[in-house]
Amino acid sequence: MTKQELIETLDFSRAVFDELLENVPEAAVVRPGPNGEWSAKDVLAHLTAWEAEMVRALAQLRQGLRPEYFTRKTPVDALNEQFYRDSKDRPLERVLADFEGVREQLLRQVERFSPAELDAPPKSVKTSQSLRQLILSETLEHEQEHLPDLKMMNDE
Repeated sequence: MTKQELIETLDFSRAVFDELLENVPEAAVVRPGPNGEWSAKDVLAHLTAWEAEMVRALAQLRQGLRPEYFTRKTPVDALNEQFYRDSKDRPLERVLADFEGVREQLLRQVERFSPAELDAPPKSVKTSQSLRQLILSETLEHEQEHLPDLKMMNDE
């Protein structure tokens, strides 16, 4: 996958969510969903929080730092709960704006890396995955993980 294909893939994955949410009434987006207490709005905020962490990690990599993202000690479930608490009372329009804005920030960060940097594991991180694979894991793959939840909420 070239750098341009990565950018196009990220654009397309966001367009899928935008299309899914386009005709859903606000009441349906904020209503708790089938996975428990999380509404579609909460799922979007969750995805946004993790993508923001990736944006921060990419910025730190560009500065030659070792991103906290890859060395965190806090368990993922605890972070998910913190992200939920931090965003559960935020207005839908703010969550949607952040969901779009964080992808723009991610794309700007991706643009700053050369194709060779994207194809290699980050130098300051102990991993065999390329930077491109790490980005896709936290964006596209994470979105795909939660897409069924949003589709079920959409069908209600």
